[in-house]
This record gives sequence, C-alpha cells and structure tokens, in this order.
Amino acid sequence: MLLFRGFGLNTILGIMMMLILSSNSWAQDDSPSYMFGVNSLDSTLSVYRLTAEGIPRQQSFYPTAKNPKAVAVHPSGKFLYAVAKTANAVVAYQVVYRPGRLELQNPKSYTLAAASAFSLVIHPTGKFLYVAAREGKIAAYAIDPDNGSLTPVISSPFAAQNRTRSLVVHPSGEFLYAVNAYANSICAYRVDAGSGRLTPVPGSPFAVAGADMAKRSLWALADVPQGAGGIPYFLAIEPQGRYVYVSNWGAGKISAFAIDRHTGALTEVPGSPFDTGLNPYAIAVHPSGRYLYAGSWQTNSLWAYRIDPQTGALSALAKKSFPTGGRSPVAIVFGSGGTMAYVANSESANISSLRIDTGSGDLTLLQTTQTRPGPWSLTPPLTNFTKPSGFALYTLDRNARQLALWSIPLQDYALKSAQDKVQAKDKVRAKDKAPARLIDAVALPAGDLWAVREA
Repeated sequence: MLLFRGFGLNTILGIMMMLILSSNSWAQDDSPSYMFGVNSLDSTLSVYRLTAEGIPRQQSFYPTAKNPKAVAVHPSGKFLYAVAKTANAVVAYQVVYRPGRLELQNPKSYTLAAASAFSLVIHPTGKFLYVAAREGKIAAYAIDPDNGSLTPVISSPFAAQNRTRSLVVHPSGEFLYAVNAYANSICAYRVDAGSGRLTPVPGSPFAVAGADMAKRSLWALADVPQGAGGIPYFLAIEPQGRYVYVSNWGAGKISAFAIDRHTGALTEVPGSPFDTGLNPYAIAVHPSGRYLYAGSWQTNSLWAYRIDPQTGALSALAKKSFPTGGRSPVAIVFGSGGTMAYVANSESANISSLRIDTGSGDLTLLQTTQTRPGPWSLTPPLTNFTKPSGFALYTLDRNARQLALWSIPLQDYALKSAQDKVQAKDKVRAKDKAPARLIDAVALPAGDLWAVREA
C-alpha cells in the first residue's frame, strides 16, 4: 500500500524501490532450499532447510490435524496442503518467505465428504487438488489462485473401489489414476480441464493381476479381507507419462503398465509384475525416467531398477538394494537435478539423504536427519526460488501531476547508493541507455505533490 504526504519540491519528489519477482517465485537472499514433511504420530508438519551439501535440517514445526499422512506444495510455491487420516481433513496453509526461513500461516481446515483421507495430489496446472479416501472415493477441490482456499468440485467425491490409497496425475494433466488396495485395481479418469471433474476412461478399473499375497502371516494388516490379493499400495508415474508403476505390499512385487496417451487406458507391460523387497511401500521414478526405486518396509532398503524406455519393463541394478539407514521407509523424493534422494523412515523417525550416481543409478547413504515421531510424507526440495529480476521505480512529477510506475531490469541498473537512486529517474528517461518500461500512470489531484513511502 502506498501512502502520500505533502512535500515542497518542484521536481520529482519521491522514488520508491521495490523488487519485481518473476512469476511463481519468492524473493530470497542466499538461495536456500526447503522441504516439508508430515509426522503422523505427533500430528505435526515440519519445515526443513537444506544445507549447502543438500542435507535437511529441521527449521521449525507446526501442529496440524490428527494423524497426517500426506503433504504437497502448490506449483506456485505459495500454498501447502496436508491431509489427515483420523481428522479426515485437508489443511491448507499459506507459505511465506522471510529472509533465511519459511513460515506457514493462516491454516484452514476442510472436512472431507468421504471417510479415511489418506493421500493427495495437486493437478499440474495448480487448479485442482484431489484426495484419496480409503472408503473408496476421491474428493476433488478447486484451488483459489489468490489465497489457496478450496471449493469442492461439482459431483465430488467420485467413486473408486475398496481402500483407495494413492493418486497420481498424468504429466499432461489429462488423466488421474487411483490405486485400490483391497480391490487389486487401478481406476483411471479423464480430468475436465475447466471444472476438475473426473470421468472414468473406457476399460476402467484395470486389474492389478499376477501379484498374489505371499504369506499372510508376514503382514501385520488385521483388516485385510480374504482374497485381497497382492494389496497394491502406491503409484508412481514416469516423467514423460508413458508408464505407471504400483507397489504390491502383500506380494512383494511391482506392477508396470503402459499408458495409452490418447485414452488414458492401461496395459500391463511384458514381464510385469517384477520382484522386489518385502512389503514395498513407496516407489518413485527418477526425474530422468531411467530408474525406479522402491522402499522395502521389512528390509529397510531401497530396491533399484533400470527402466526400459521402449517397454517400461524393470531390470534390477547390479546391486539390487541400498540401505536407508533407518527403519520402515514410507516416502521417497528427489532433489533438484536428480543427484539426491530423500527417504522418510517412519519407525526410526529420520530422513535419509542419499547421493545418486546418475550414470549407474547406485545410491550412497550420506547421513540421516532425526525428525519428529512418525514421518510419513515429504515434499521434494523447493528449488524454484529466483533472484529479483528487476526493480520498480515510482516517480511523482509536479508539472505532469502524475504518479508513474516503471519496470527496470536489475542486471542493467543495480542501485547501490542514495546518489544512484537520485539519478534513477534520469536513467529511466535515457531511452538510449535504459530499457525501462512504463507499467502504469495515474493523475494526481491539484495541490501539493506528495512523497511516497511503503506501508
């Protein structure tokens, strides 16, 4: 907001500098990176700041709704959402950058119209948010781009099948996939780009077959119905949108499907399902699309695979698995550039930081970071901070009785002193020197001209 006061000069009376931030980014002083994570046992949300070596350190934590199971950041970086299973709610936050730290402000809770919320995903456009409810439904919300508030999409929640646990959206934004643990299926939907409504694609649901439960006594899941099969738990999609993968908790296998780019239909790839470690939970495809990693709950390791780009089939790396340094891995995310992997280990309450050899896919454990009890979900590091691209120059002219706003690229005029600021108007007028652009101008009423200050 701008405030004005009387001033007696006959020429320009006020200049105010403001940073112009590039779209979907925040101002920053030292290019820090941050991660967020939810902790299910004490119902908190942690903010981690990464060191120069890429190791997360907890900066702060916030109470959230009871038993949070998933967290995601809006593509703009301005909003964060956490879903809580016991509270059956989505909690929305505004992400505010302060020099050297991030803060979460203005939490607002939304109760789902479906029971047992478990995971969420945000549409690539940032327009919609979807929540998997284990009763077999998908709640859909439209996101307000200004304040991040949520409004239920018409006809939400949408029907899925028994024990819906994980969601992914196709990179194109055209399709959404939901895995149903006790129905051994994947539901596929076409996403309406305007409303966010979901419509089942032809052939949906698609069976997750050939991955039967190994030995029932091994799995501590008291409510698993007889004949549940392999219990598909978690979805991951290849970055180009050609293949989708699902971990089968009870079978110790990974199923792979090719995606029809036009219809969204799924076809199981040759050789699927593929063997992996006991109780695979989270799986993730490397940003390059060359590797897939699966977290084995029982062996406390990541099992690593190379992806055949032509068929989507998986082949184990020479060293099949890599220890996480923790117990019960439940979430896997990658750092910018794909050189780091971060794993949340639920029972040991820590995050593993692993270096990725992008040539071979091999992992090297660097260290673990202690967390609050029961970490369950992580966001990838926020690395879309950009330095200010320029400054805004406000000028007030007595003769023209006009307040004008100019945009000047920072790389051309980095003003370092008071004298620079005084000379800035001359630079604006020097068209042969300054590529300044007039953004807006307003006429001022008669009387004294005013100086400008920010409030």
